[in-house]
Amino acid sequence: MSRMSLILLVLATLGLAACGGDGGDGGSDGGSAASVTIVAGDLFFEHDGTSTEDGALTVEVAAGQVEVTLDNQGSTLHNFVIEELGDQKLAEAEGGGSDAGTVTLESGSYTFYCDIEGHREVGMQGTVTAG
Repeated sequence: MSRMSLILLVLATLGLAACGGDGGDGGSDGGSAASVTIVAGDLFFEHDGTSTEDGALTVEVAAGQVEVTLDNQGSTLHNFVIEELGDQKLAEAEGGGSDAGTVTLESGSYTFYCDIEGHREVGMQGTVTAG
C-alpha cells in the first residue's frame, strides 16, 4: 500500500506540473509580436493615412517584438531598413508584393528608410518610436 501511495503521489505531482505552465517570464509578451503595416508607393512610405510625401512620418509601436509588413503598392522594388540596427533590412518586396520581418526594439527612436539607390534621398524615410 505504501508503494501504491508513492506512485499516486508521483503521478499527481506530474499531472499538476503539466498543467501549471512554464513558471517562467512568458506572461508579459503573450508570445506574439505587435504588428505594423507600412505601405510603400513610388518614392513614398505611408502608414495610417500619413505619408512621407506630406513630410515627416512617425510610426509608434510598443517596445518589444514588432512584426513589420511592407506592402509595396508601387511599381518598383522597395525595402524597409532600420538605420540604428546596423542598417538591418527587415523586408523587401517587388512592386505589387509584400514581405514581413520581425525585430525586437527597445524604447527609443529608430530611423527607417528604403535603401534602393536614390529612394531615401527623395523622402523614403521616417521614424519608428518604440515606447
